[in-house]
Amino acid sequence: MGRRIIVWGATGYTGGLVAEQLAADGVTDVVLAGRNHERLAALARGLDGEPEVAVADSDRPESLRDLISGDDVVIATVGPFTRHGWPAAQVCADVGAGYLDSTGEPPFIREVLGRLAPVAAHNGAVLAPAFGYDFVPGQLAAVHALRDAPEATGLRVGYFTAGSSAVRLASGGTAASIASVVGEPAYAWRGGRLVSERAAARVRRFPASGGALAGISIGGSEHLFLPHTYPQLRDVDVYLGWAGKRSRLVQVGSAVGSPLTRLLGASGVLDRVTSRFVRGSTGGPSASDRSQVLTRVIAHAVDDDGAVLARCELRGPNPYDLTASLLQLTARRMRDGEIKPPAGVLGPAELLGVDGFVALGDEVGLRPVD
Repeated sequence: MGRRIIVWGATGYTGGLVAEQLAADGVTDVVLAGRNHERLAALARGLDGEPEVAVADSDRPESLRDLISGDDVVIATVGPFTRHGWPAAQVCADVGAGYLDSTGEPPFIREVLGRLAPVAAHNGAVLAPAFGYDFVPGQLAAVHALRDAPEATGLRVGYFTAGSSAVRLASGGTAASIASVVGEPAYAWRGGRLVSERAAARVRRFPASGGALAGISIGGSEHLFLPHTYPQLRDVDVYLGWAGKRSRLVQVGSAVGSPLTRLLGASGVLDRVTSRFVRGSTGGPSASDRSQVLTRVIAHAVDDDGAVLARCELRGPNPYDLTASLLQLTARRMRDGEIKPPAGVLGPAELLGVDGFVALGDEVGLRPVD
């Protein structure tokens, strides 16, 4: 069996974009995997080369074990990952496969790193969770800022968009992922260690052209992986600016609602409610709508006193097409042996090397602006 790229969750919105890009680039030895054979076959028939399809279900982990071998690279797009994502990550770690996913769910990223890093390292697997809009652009902006200020001991990263409202264009899978982590504790990197804190505990304003941009604090993969590459970092903060001027209101709501959502989550009520009303992959914005949104990410490298030593702003394609490009291009590098990272659970700078990471940003159109 040759080295394959398996798109797990191919009939979902993001999975479909990944499959389309792979087909458009003429990539062969691709397998489209998911639960519904008819939908998979219909997707394959509409793509150049009509890739192979395979039925597998996260509720039947043995079906994934039958599908995935140690030679494969799996692209997982099966949000919400806290509900559906674990089996594929576990199988890849067990059999020594390559693995990338599109999650933006902090609890899932933290669990993959905490539980699967030793398994992956032992079995020769390479796992790179959150390899999309969440949270590759922030790590890349941080790399650029730290190149200009290598003495910095802190980072502040803010995620924003330019153009139409990204919230309005959220896909069903994005909505499901957001709902799945309501009430879950977030985290930050403080004083050189990982600490737990609720989401939206802090609000920060980032000076920018056209006026300051506000964001609420969130857990990201930056906290988990950047200190591996830059051990001098003592503090890392990540902010999401999709709420814009309502960020302070979201912060207040988080403080009031966090105890209630924890109670509902512990009792199982919250999961039942979100499962009923948020269905996961229910489609997403058209290509025309996506073209109206641009990725905008800002990173500040700071000193111990919080003074800004260097700034970087990146702009690039809309979050959905950007995610698909990051996933499929990196999977191809992994499959073709163009990169040879150490086994384990890795962030993008660890996976690609800093120079290779910057080169990938250039390739997908995620570049610094003045």
